[in-house]
Amino acid sequence: MRGKLTLLVLIVALNIFAKNNPVLNFKYFDKKNGLISAYINDIEEDSKGFIWISSKGGLNRLIGEKIVSYYYNLNDSTTIPGSNILCLYNDSKDQLWVSGYEGISIYNEKLDNFIRMASPKYPNGLKEFNVVKFIEDANQKLYVASLKRVYLYIPEKKSFIEVAHVPNGNIQDFIITNDQQIWIGTDDYPGLYVYNLNSPEQRLDNHNIFHQNFNFITSITFKNNIVYWGTRQDGVYSYNPKNHQLKHFLNDVPDSNNIVFIGTDNTNQIWTCDYTGIKLFDETKGTFYGYYPDRSNTSIKENAKRIFQDSQGNYWVLHHPGGVGLSIKQKGFLNINNLPKETMYTTSRDCANFIKDDDGNLWIGSFGGTIDIFDKNQNIIHRFNAGARGLSKGSILHLGKSKNNTILVAIYNAGLFEYNKAKNVFEKYNPNTKKTFSNQDIRSSVIDDNKFWIATHGKGIDCLKNGKIINYNSLNSNLTNDWTNQLLISSKGDLWVATSWGISILKKGEVDFQRIYSSNEFNNGLTNNHIVCLFEDRRNNIWVGTERGLCKYNEDTQNFTSFFPNENICAIADDNYGNIWFTTTSNLIQLNPITNESLVFDDLDGIKVTEFIPKSTFCDIATNTIYFGGVDGGIIFNPDHLLHNITPPEIEFTSLKLFNKEVNYIDNPEIISQSIYNTKEISLKYYQNVFTVSFESNNFINQDKNLFSYKLEGFDKEWILNGSKKEVTYTNIAPGKYTFKVKSCNNDGVWNNKPKELIINIIPPWYKRAVTHYVVVLILVVLIFILVKIRTRHLEIQQHILQRQVNDKTKELVESNNELQTQAEYLLELNEKLEERQTKIERQSAILKSQAQNLSKANKELKVLNETKDRLFSIISHDLISPFNSILGLTELLKDDSAEINPKEQKLLAHKINSSAQRVFNLLQNLLIWSKTQSDAVIFNPKPIILYRVISDAIAL
Repeated sequence: MRGKLTLLVLIVALNIFAKNNPVLNFKYFDKKNGLISAYINDIEEDSKGFIWISSKGGLNRLIGEKIVSYYYNLNDSTTIPGSNILCLYNDSKDQLWVSGYEGISIYNEKLDNFIRMASPKYPNGLKEFNVVKFIEDANQKLYVASLKRVYLYIPEKKSFIEVAHVPNGNIQDFIITNDQQIWIGTDDYPGLYVYNLNSPEQRLDNHNIFHQNFNFITSITFKNNIVYWGTRQDGVYSYNPKNHQLKHFLNDVPDSNNIVFIGTDNTNQIWTCDYTGIKLFDETKGTFYGYYPDRSNTSIKENAKRIFQDSQGNYWVLHHPGGVGLSIKQKGFLNINNLPKETMYTTSRDCANFIKDDDGNLWIGSFGGTIDIFDKNQNIIHRFNAGARGLSKGSILHLGKSKNNTILVAIYNAGLFEYNKAKNVFEKYNPNTKKTFSNQDIRSSVIDDNKFWIATHGKGIDCLKNGKIINYNSLNSNLTNDWTNQLLISSKGDLWVATSWGISILKKGEVDFQRIYSSNEFNNGLTNNHIVCLFEDRRNNIWVGTERGLCKYNEDTQNFTSFFPNENICAIADDNYGNIWFTTTSNLIQLNPITNESLVFDDLDGIKVTEFIPKSTFCDIATNTIYFGGVDGGIIFNPDHLLHNITPPEIEFTSLKLFNKEVNYIDNPEIISQSIYNTKEISLKYYQNVFTVSFESNNFINQDKNLFSYKLEGFDKEWILNGSKKEVTYTNIAPGKYTFKVKSCNNDGVWNNKPKELIINIIPPWYKRAVTHYVVVLILVVLIFILVKIRTRHLEIQQHILQRQVNDKTKELVESNNELQTQAEYLLELNEKLEERQTKIERQSAILKSQAQNLSKANKELKVLNETKDRLFSIISHDLISPFNSILGLTELLKDDSAEINPKEQKLLAHKINSSAQRVFNLLQNLLIWSKTQSDAVIFNPKPIILYRVISDAIAL
């Protein structure tokens, strides 16, 4: 019996996985968290995205993580209308309506109180005050249902008029259809009433419509022109007014037909609440998918009263009692573990290995030795326990494929096993060789053409080819380390080996490995030598996961670019858009390798894996589905289907404190004139310059990931990141006008571009205020004016005295001036005479100076002449010596030896004497001419000469 039930659960799980129903993981709020009561009546979202919760003890407002409480005070009509708040409604005008046993109120945000619209003392048209529901029609007219009546609110008169009345029972719920019909569900016979708003007096008879009665209708809703209602003990009904088709839906689960609520969410899906839990109703199939309480800390509690979806897509479940459960909008990660309630239910707790066979079935191997095969065709799971069907007991370390595409299973220290599909058993892998693999601790396998590569832990790698096994290790082939972890055949046909100490690459066609280490010697960017995993993306980039970061290999530079150097990388995959997905010990990270932007996903995003397993990943390219495994399960996701929160969060100021004491408009009207929620500007005195501003974000999705940034304009120069802290304190701020700005980003890092602003006026002391300065300046101006007037009068008197003195002095000066004029005329005449004498002296001085210059010039010329004459005489003496020596010598010869000299010789001697005398004569002739040139007695009369003769005569001298 248990086996059949398990199989049924598995089939349902696989079908649900295909349909992808919402995954709900609840976090609960109750009195311990600040709620007034655990007996919750209603819930509503206001226009700012904050949540209001009504309960048996009062009203709560959830502003982010801050819970504000509102209580009833009998003597104060601005408080909530009673201790037991029944229902809430935020209308199209952004007015929050609140109903209680003491009437109806509207929330006044300006003063953070309530305006009473109707009460037993001032009913304003109401006859009962236990209002069960507010609703607006298509024309935005507001209707209110109490015990037996439905009222229309008239805004102009601020009063209510009755539009419908039920004769039997009390109203539990009502709706208004598009054709202006009111459908009312009651707790007594006949159960259902239909009124036409166009003619309210006309009530449609139940028997004429349905031909039956409904004794207790608890809730009613409307979808696609079809009315749905839930009943006590009788399940769900639907009615189509167009074809008058009535349908009845029952649930086989015991107590599931006691419907306490039925309604639609933001996507128009129908939900029900009953005694067993909540259910998603598929009206086309008439089936329910249930969410039930279990022992996990994220399951739904009992006594669910209503389910509500806010504008962010979060689901809220109300309990009476039990508080409020919040299931935030899931990111889209599906969890795998051994809990039957999960989408994919495995035998063992961990998911160590993934692979898909040729039939498209997913295989999951575990460290516990079990294998689960998710058969998509039969919608069942085939399970192999440790040691069953031929498997050895031990941790499954690797799932791979053989050359024949059969599934291979590597078991710790037990070797490799091959799945025989025909026999549905596992057989020890037979390489058909004389030699076996070097080690039975196999960690990875790959196929390259006709080669089958095996990575062993401690013995290097084995290559099976042509019936032979060849071992490659650190001694015979330059392998970096014999403790290998993973193998990869790149798109270029190169074999990459991840080892416990470095990377080895066997280029295609080569026999020795290239080693790559992380060291100062290599300086290649590799962050660590313990290589955990290898991966080649769809752009043919090689990625390396190490114990200290993720590295991307650059083929051109043969270097690595590192990412997240402090993370232990476990497994790597990619998606259709080129994003890299990888797991660290505790997180899943998405990396855009082009922009280097990253997103970190953890348990807050719905990932229940607390520790990921190295190399545990599989990427189904056909469906763009990625699998990662961990020690306590695994995750499945399609990056295309992940739901990112793209809505920028809004911010609300929640409190203002001075010296750590909260201020409000009641106790401190001089500081704040209205509630902090509606305040735009505050005023502080100069000694109140230590203040704290608190704020919250309306993002309820993973609130721990909300970040805040602030700036006090006029004081801070840059925006300051405040992390997840939701308050800012400033001290010793100088007087002046400032603008405090704060902005926030949501759990997915989307920032709001328009910050929330609060103007802060710090008023200076009186002596530093502008008015004081103006008064002081005015006083100074008046004093200066008075002083100027006094000084002016004094100066006028002084001027009169001075004028009289000036006149006297002027007379004296005139007389003195006349006397001086006479003396000046005399001096002028004397000066003229002196000037004449001076002119004469200057003239004589010029003549003397000219004569002196002439004498000096003549003296210089005489000196030059004397020097020239001395040189001339010296030259003449020299030139006369030679001819005279000739004459004297020849005459001496004639005198002494005349008898011996024949006539011819005598004639020759006479000729020579004549020549010497002629030269002397010419010399004297030249001397005479020169003397004439010195006395300027030579007349210039140029004529042609024979230059040769002149030169010859000169040489002959």
